[in-house]
Amino acid sequence: MDLTSLRADAEALSTACGEARLRHASGGGQPDWTGIAKAHRDTWDHEAFVLAREAAAGAAQKGEEKRARRLSLLTAHLFEQRARLRAAPAHDAIALVSQDDRALAAETKRGARQELARSQDETQSGVNGHRHAALEAWNLTSRESDFSDTVAAIATLSGIDVDALAAQAQPFLDDTAAMHADVLAWWLKRTLELRPFPHGAAAHDLAHAFGPHAFEGLFPKGDPKFLVRRADALGFAPAHVRQLRIEVDERPARIVTALAVDAPTRVQLVARETKGFSGAAEFLNAFGQALHLSGITAERPFEDRHAFDPALPLSTGFLFESWLLDANWLRRTLDAEAPDLVRVTALIELTRTRQAAARLLSDVAMHRQGPSAAVVSAGTERLSLAQGAEASSQALLTGVEHPRRAIDELRARALEAHWFEALRDRFDVDWWKNPRAGAFLEKRFESGGFESFESLSASLTGRTPSLDDARRRLEALLA
Repeated sequence: MDLTSLRADAEALSTACGEARLRHASGGGQPDWTGIAKAHRDTWDHEAFVLAREAAAGAAQKGEEKRARRLSLLTAHLFEQRARLRAAPAHDAIALVSQDDRALAAETKRGARQELARSQDETQSGVNGHRHAALEAWNLTSRESDFSDTVAAIATLSGIDVDALAAQAQPFLDDTAAMHADVLAWWLKRTLELRPFPHGAAAHDLAHAFGPHAFEGLFPKGDPKFLVRRADALGFAPAHVRQLRIEVDERPARIVTALAVDAPTRVQLVARETKGFSGAAEFLNAFGQALHLSGITAERPFEDRHAFDPALPLSTGFLFESWLLDANWLRRTLDAEAPDLVRVTALIELTRTRQAAARLLSDVAMHRQGPSAAVVSAGTERLSLAQGAEASSQALLTGVEHPRRAIDELRARALEAHWFEALRDRFDVDWWKNPRAGAFLEKRFESGGFESFESLSASLTGRTPSLDDARRRLEALLA
């Protein structure tokens, strides 16, 4: 196998994974990850990883900076594909157990929510063995690649200082605790006559308080594209917008997601019909991610189009979701005043960031020490305090088989603060209607994964993002 054939095979595997996700999002069945793993066995085996890693090291020694950068992206991509597909049977089993938070959010009776949450936890506990198997698949892949554990592998191959990020997580939780508790208490009392954890609120109460009943009637139900009907004011190039497909329907299997089967020519946003406030946030986030992915230059090599840092498009998703934090945008889009909406949206964003910080600390512990009873108990308590509502151990374990989830979310939250600062300073607070802001964004989308997280943030503000940036952004809105 040479690098040319390896890239071609890697692109075929990425496309197959994208097609499977798109079929699922469009109402088809769950992806058959085990079948995909078998069909593309040669692409994700250890030899392919070693070939890419040795080529990256060789390019670095020769001072071939761009080539070394791309080969490093390819190496990290192959490692993660190997770990995920090695765990394919576990992922297939986990996917059969659904957890529908929409049902919890929609249920108005607390007793019914409690029973539904209890039933979901019991069902989720049935796949704990598969989650443990997925964790072990990641750590086995890491050890085969000469790393002590998954955290070390991700840090070395991606260049993300996971320990430094984790070191920011607890101070972030400490520094935002008082403000979060105060604002959450105000909202829970108004909506449910409850107080935050440890006095009474549970996770199902939080789902309902932040769900479709919040600001009911303010957001029209149905096709969510009305939320971006004026996005053309940003002046995105017609070719860019044409490449992005938005598919909206109402089917039980549908989700709200931006999918890149083969960026940028096959990027699709699959969305449910909007049920209200919470659906609007999901749609705007997916729209921002899809714009980012469809803006990658088509002539870019495989690594730039497929092996990108997930935090980059996710940060753009958070940027477009932040339109809900702008009273002027809300007034212009909804043709209505929305007292308290900005504050509640900021509360939700702070809650989610605190949840991600708590999960990161637990994920690092589980990947290094295993999901022992002590680790899970400590993590569950931390998650409960972080979100202000009692969490179950099953809620903590749900999704732990995806070790980069909290890492990328926290990095994207920090980078979104830099996006916002750069756009505000260059194009004023109403950047969302300035064509020059659209051109500014498009220029930064073009490079795909080649522009690193650090170089992008440097081009925006000249600083390295941290959770303090996200904290200051949210505190300004909640003050």
